[in-house]
Amino acid sequence: MGWASFGKTAACSIACALLFLWVAACSSGSQGGADASVDGAASDSTVPDSANEGDGGGADGPGAEADAGAPDAADGADASDSAADDASDAAWVDEDEVDGETLPDGIDWRARGKVRPVQNAGSCGGGLSAIAVTGALEGTYAIQTGLLQALSSQALVDCDGLGCADGGAPASSLLVGTGLPAQASYPYTGVQGTCRTFTPVVHIAQVAPFPADDDDEVMENLVDIGPLFVEVHDDASFMLYHGGIYEPPACSTPAVNAWPGTLVGWVSGGDAGPDYWIVRMSFGTSWGVQGYVYIHKGPGICAFSQAITFVGGP
Repeated sequence: MGWASFGKTAACSIACALLFLWVAACSSGSQGGADASVDGAASDSTVPDSANEGDGGGADGPGAEADAGAPDAADGADASDSAADDASDAAWVDEDEVDGETLPDGIDWRARGKVRPVQNAGSCGGGLSAIAVTGALEGTYAIQTGLLQALSSQALVDCDGLGCADGGAPASSLLVGTGLPAQASYPYTGVQGTCRTFTPVVHIAQVAPFPADDDDEVMENLVDIGPLFVEVHDDASFMLYHGGIYEPPACSTPAVNAWPGTLVGWVSGGDAGPDYWIVRMSFGTSWGVQGYVYIHKGPGICAFSQAITFVGGP
């Protein structure tokens, strides 16, 4: 599909971006039509069962959503939650000092209700990236406001040059200049259409790529900012993933497709098993672990080909 080459080109266009949040007021009318439902779900933080191969196809229709995780999920949508509360209350065990910052041994934004359910992009290549980007924006917006707002992935497909033929990180012109509408007002169809007029409910000033092979920086951004856009450093076996912990190819091996996803956390296995990242994909819930992939994390392991922060505000 050419994900890796497209993604690198898109990342270069924003490589000099400095991360900062630009808060722009939205009209009360635009908020009134927004879909403000909360669908975040908690996950089991134990080490997954050993990997096994299976059918990589998702049975869910394009745009379909379903909860992924244990049924005792914390909704976490109370608008009184602050970003500081979210960070301090997120599930972690012990703490390590990294570059002067204390980081947890594990965090899962699903457990705080900051991640929407898994979707299925269908056959639309650009939809994979669009859903991964909106996942990051939805999470950071929810951390700031307490509202898990469903955002339109279709607007990125139609209006930001993604289309359906290929993928990669969006060029960000739509995000930076305009913002994104609610999913309810601009629903996902899985095919490229004509860009429609819309009222944005989330705005953003810039996006910022950072070294995807620096685990410390990835963890810092994941804790300080929230869910992140990533592209998985994959090989031909990736689509056969059906559970367990996925082992990325060697760092020197180019990614086959560099599938985009939303990084929502990591787990430190300790004595129970290896550390791993938690990534929400958009192949439907019949793929992987209810739509998620657990990727081996550790020194000398290149889990991601690209990592970008997308920070949204009202």
